Amino acid sequence: MRLVVPYRKSAGGDRALARAAQEADDKALELTVLIPFVAPTESSGCCGIRGEAWIAMLHDVAQDEAAHARGILPSKGARATVEVVEADPSTRS
Repeated sequence: MRLVVPYRKSAGGDRALARAAQEADDKALELTVLIPFVAPTESSGCCGIRGEAWIAMLHDVAQDEAAHARGILPSKGARATVEVVEADPSTRS
């Protein structure tokens, strides 16, 4: 069986991830950590950065969150995978 949890890098996210890893380890579950990423529309941006450059920067942030999560997990003993899950921006409501 598998335990699937979303993750965002923060103190609270780190605590929740540690609890999920412990729970997975206690129950011999595989742990899948999902980093959600929804690419913004081309017209969005911040600080004078727009389009593909903005999307690339946000994607890098998601990859950094994944790396951070991977860094937390080895010390917890759970069998885990960490994935950045890219949602289709056209499905936003």
